Amino acid sequence: ETFDAIISNPPYIRHHNLSADHKALVKRYATRFERPVSGLSGSYVYFLLEAILRLNEGGRLVFITPTEFLDVRYGSAVKAALLDTCDLDEVVVLEMDELAFEGVLTTSAITIATKRAKPSRRFRLTEARQNHHVERGRSVELSAELAPSHLPWTPLLPSRAERIAPLLEGRTASLGDYAR
Repeated sequence: ETFDAIISNPPYIRHHNLSADHKALVKRYATRFERPVSGLSGSYVYFLLEAILRLNEGGRLVFITPTEFLDVRYGSAVKAALLDTCDLDEVVVLEMDELAFEGVLTTSAITIATKRAKPSRRFRLTEARQNHHVERGRSVELSAELAPSHLPWTPLLPSRAERIAPLLEGRTASLGDYAR
């Protein structure tokens, strides 16, 4: 089946706890999205990729997931799939010290996207707080060229970028310049 809207809070099951049959789905998604999908992906990644496939053109999806896909290597397939098939309307990232769900120790992101035949490859990252509802804060407009899917995205959030900038100022070398 396909859908005009998909709203999801998928299970957050770590890859260590997924069955071999479940992990075998990476081949299906790699074929469908024409890019590698990592077996290190948590269950929510499978749900998000499946939702993209089942979404009708012009359909919207809203997912609340851990933010980790924005920064880890296995998340590049998810970010690329979103950018290649959808207008990524907004990714709302809750404050690092706020937990969206009691007993779940992870920072949450709300991904809002609209499936398009020719996506814009632009998106907005928004900082937010949770106070009985989501209170949006500052945001930044980005493009796939400025924020490619293989690089981390949360350092681009306005307050995080401001904290990182002084650390990079005057930096002449990186660890990779000394050792590989």
